[in-house]
Amino acid sequence: MPGRIRFDNRTIFEDAATGTQGFGASRSSDGLCVLEFRGTEPTQLTDLGADLAFTLTDRTEKAGRVHKGFAGAARSVLPELERWLEHTQAALKRLIVTGHRLDAAIATLYASLIASGRLITIGSPRVGDAAFSATLAGIDMMRLVD
Repeated sequence: MPGRIRFDNRTIFEDAATGTQGFGASRSSDGLCVLEFRGTEPTQLTDLGADLAFTLTDRTEKAGRVHKGFAGAARSVLPELERWLEHTQAALKRLIVTGHRLDAAIATLYASLIASGRLITIGSPRVGDAAFSATLAGIDMMRLVD
């Protein structure tokens, strides 16, 4: 009988104003932590608004200019993510950050801040300019196109 994949320290990140949602879980047995961001819901106007706010804005956290809508969505849950990661830090050995479409962009923005772990994106749009892309240089990435 196959074993269960047991994660502890599970949490949901959510900002109602932007419609941004994510899930975090860690597994104490091997130190694996996963951050997953929910993809665009086409029936949610907040998601569509973030998708369509495609002008580039200066990035205050690091170098480069990034998609204004994605940056706003990412910033809306950043304090919650940082608190969870701080709480999880003692058990953290491997981190996987992932997302689909709009939230693959949010995952990319977050991964660029922590500059470690593995980033897996599915159907990610362009997130920023060349200077922003350079901030991803040290990150192990897998990009899937749908």
